[in-house]
Amino acid sequence: MMHYFLQTLIFQLLFLIIYDLFLKKETFFITNRWYLILAPFLGLVAPFIAFPSMEQELTVSELPVMTTISTIKKTLNSSDIAMDSEALIFQWEWILWIGNVVFFILFLRKLLSIKHFISIGKKTSFEKFKIIELPNSTTAFSFFKYVFLGQQLVAAKKKTILAHELVHIRHHHSYDLMFFELLRIAMWYNPLLYIFHKRITELHEFTVDAEIAKKEGKQSYYQQLLAEVFDVTELSFVNQFYHQSLIKKRISMLTQKKSKRIQQLKYLSVLPVLLGIVFYTSCTEDRFTNEVTEIDSNASSTKSDSNVFKSWPKTSYLSGDIPKAFDNIDQQFDKAIDNYLKINTTPKTEAVVKLVRTTDSTCIRVVYLREESEVFMKNIPEGKYFLKIAYGNDWREKEVDGKLKGCFNEKPIYKTGDHVLDFTLKKLSVGIDVPSYELLIDVVSDEDDIFYQKPDLTPETF
Repeated sequence: MMHYFLQTLIFQLLFLIIYDLFLKKETFFITNRWYLILAPFLGLVAPFIAFPSMEQELTVSELPVMTTISTIKKTLNSSDIAMDSEALIFQWEWILWIGNVVFFILFLRKLLSIKHFISIGKKTSFEKFKIIELPNSTTAFSFFKYVFLGQQLVAAKKKTILAHELVHIRHHHSYDLMFFELLRIAMWYNPLLYIFHKRITELHEFTVDAEIAKKEGKQSYYQQLLAEVFDVTELSFVNQFYHQSLIKKRISMLTQKKSKRIQQLKYLSVLPVLLGIVFYTSCTEDRFTNEVTEIDSNASSTKSDSNVFKSWPKTSYLSGDIPKAFDNIDQQFDKAIDNYLKINTTPKTEAVVKLVRTTDSTCIRVVYLREESEVFMKNIPEGKYFLKIAYGNDWREKEVDGKLKGCFNEKPIYKTGDHVLDFTLKKLSVGIDVPSYELLIDVVSDEDDIFYQKPDLTPETF
């Protein structure tokens, strides 16, 4: 999750730098609008982009192997075992969810404020729009098909204000603001989304100012901007006529000459960034696209024919997710026990790990890992377990004979772990011994002089 967030932040920052350096002062308002909408979206999906043809040129022949399992033991007083450790540790995932809930509640409050304004205001139909006159107010803003005007606004100025807000509505600017509002609910911790929101708000005003000034004249229009002061509502997804912090920028943009068409070549500056992002994601995505040196003749039985699974739908998961193909597995926990299995993957390593009980071969936990990931299986019930590990790339899932199946499409290897993980609590004179383990899943070059253990599973037995 953290790796994905950092990638997203870097990609969005690059797009934002290009906008501020090359595009912000240009008068190509419509094109800039699409840029500001697509840039954060591309930043979110870019970590999942990779081109196989590029991967084949860039990756080297590599083979995944499970390298080490370390045993960690800690001694607790018997009274500590009854405590739920996860309830005592404020998980960072909780912070994310709490933030989502808080921002969603704030979003609902804003919508309720709009509803309140509509209910208390005097309604008038104008063309296809609704004008809402707000009592005891000098505010002015629009939201989708509604224009809100304070009744205390000077009548002579209402015509210009109304024309301004109607341009916002005709250009559907509320959809842009709502898009960023929803993004901020989902990723409230991403500071760049707030900057993108500010940039699109500025651009909306530049667009409307240019259209109104074209009709009324620039000199007359920006004098009106300097002369007017209105109430400002605190709703982030409405188009407001008056932004004190934007007045200087709006007037500066009004006095600027229309950009020449040759300046559109500046948009080409985004191409090196896009190519760099694709290059990076194709290189770092944990995909094995070259031929792997055969382990031995027995290993071939564990390798899936890529042609068989190539038609299966591709499925992407984040580290820590449970693939839908294994939704039928009963995930078992004992939250009274503060133990864990810590799993780490290195670059070029992607895996699905199952924790299987030795006594009855029942899988009690399963987890998906991307490259350079760290995942904890916590609160594992007492007992002895072994691991089933699937290595490979390009995870795919498909319903077969009424059951959802999953497998790696590219260079998969399925292996049973060689270690027995004993999570049995042991009573000591000073307390209770609570074992935990660390698993490192690594990738080494097939040129290294290292002994490879034979894969002993197939996609079906995994």
